[in-house]
Amino acid sequence: MARRTRIIVLTVIVATVSLAATIIASTVGGNTGTVGGNTGTVGSNTGTVGGNNGSLNLPRIAWEGGPAYWDQFPVAKAAGWGNQDFFPIAIWYDGVSSNAEVRADESYGINTYIGEPPSTNYHFFANNNAFVLTALDNTPPGSTASPGLFLVDEPDGGPTSAIDLNKIRKLVASSPDDGRFKEINFSATVISKFDPAVNRANFEAMMNSYTGPVSVDKYYYTEPSCFDVDYIIVPIDPGHCRTASSYGATVRAVRARLAAGGHLKPVWNFVEDLSGAPDPSHFYAYIQPGQLEGAVMDSIINEARGIIYFNQNFAGTCTGSNVIRQVQISSLTCAQPQMNAMKEVNERIHTLAPAINTQSYQYSFGADLDTMLKTYQGSAYIFAMIGGAASSQPGKRTFMLPPGLARATKVQVLFENRTIPVINGQFTDNFAHEYTYRIYKITM
Repeated sequence: MARRTRIIVLTVIVATVSLAATIIASTVGGNTGTVGGNTGTVGSNTGTVGGNNGSLNLPRIAWEGGPAYWDQFPVAKAAGWGNQDFFPIAIWYDGVSSNAEVRADESYGINTYIGEPPSTNYHFFANNNAFVLTALDNTPPGSTASPGLFLVDEPDGGPTSAIDLNKIRKLVASSPDDGRFKEINFSATVISKFDPAVNRANFEAMMNSYTGPVSVDKYYYTEPSCFDVDYIIVPIDPGHCRTASSYGATVRAVRARLAAGGHLKPVWNFVEDLSGAPDPSHFYAYIQPGQLEGAVMDSIINEARGIIYFNQNFAGTCTGSNVIRQVQISSLTCAQPQMNAMKEVNERIHTLAPAINTQSYQYSFGADLDTMLKTYQGSAYIFAMIGGAASSQPGKRTFMLPPGLARATKVQVLFENRTIPVINGQFTDNFAHEYTYRIYKITM
């Protein structure tokens, strides 16, 4: 992935868009849940979106429609992208040359590929219920293994935003209209708050110039500097730049930009599986296993509808052009801990996908928390991490439950084989690190 630096014009623009303001809010909520046992297994997908027997009297977070969004694309619909239990987890430039390699990636939770060479055989994906968004030479028309098309990476780095927008519009117009969705990845330039108003309008137009998901790549843990966090349209405390909360902030910023431009669409977020450094001179650190999981989970807490793993590392002592594959064949054992973390968090996402894929509730559980509240098949789910405000530090947090859950006597901590008592509508838990996440279940 190309990395660029743009000179940012320091002209402060204050946008007052009510929907965007709602999206920027750091505490969010959600809407469904029955998970059986401490393993976190979600119940069968028999309920409609929004739940059918467990509603909380709370406002909802603005969304694009969840799984139903994909049904407008005939190929994606036929591929099952509209199923309640499907959540896209993609990997960037992970070349595959056999069915066995796709199955090996699947064991790590990968179900979607971006950046395959055109000569790659599409049957590798079709044979293994996997998906590819890159145009391949032998993809038959209407192939469900190719439900979408990745158009371009970081097209927002040209001389001017007007030139960039014009190029994107031409690219979109020339791309096939064949029942597949489109996807474009942007640099963090598009979520800058200091560009002139015309640039801001162009950035909004870029994101809304096509129908399909949008992503932005910003690697807070491993990029060499956090000096530019002041330029992003949502607040990021400089002292908390290198935390999982910043990845959620990227998602909020993209959603705010989309809302200001007129409508929402699915936001996918990039997380590095080892490092986001473009070259040795920009190397800062490798992402640690806990950080990887936290970055992914905070993205989802802030309404990411998909995850893309940046799968190359060009710096340091653990370099690799295809990290996940090189770990699998034991030529990059130094990255095994990160791949183990990827596998664990991906498995949990897939397990909880039916609940994650519902419209969230808007609710604040307390100070210095980043949360998502959902209900599904008679249970409530609370996805929680500590916030990224200047006052936020690891440690204990107290959760005040909404009235619809206040009569609960305990909460189940999924994947940890423990419960926490609820006293007077509150419970307390400890977050040992900034990247620690918890997923709670409450039977309604």
